[in-house]
Amino acid sequence: MSIVIVSVISVLILCALAYRADALFHSEERLPMQWWITGEVTWSAPRRLALAFMPALAIVLLGFVTIMALNVP
Repeated sequence: MSIVIVSVISVLILCALAYRADALFHSEERLPMQWWITGEVTWSAPRRLALAFMPALAIVLLGFVTIMALNVP
């Protein structure tokens, strides 16, 4: 059961960091998502979509790990 608590706390922290980053980057319309090896930005996403990516990815991955940890011996 402690893995559920750790997963929820981790997702909440990521959500709080994304919310804070949204406030800090309010002047930016788009944020870079990928770079070439030279440092050139290859594509960018709208700010809120870019900042929502990590919490959404964490929910999917930590949800899978939590389900597996609770059900697989």
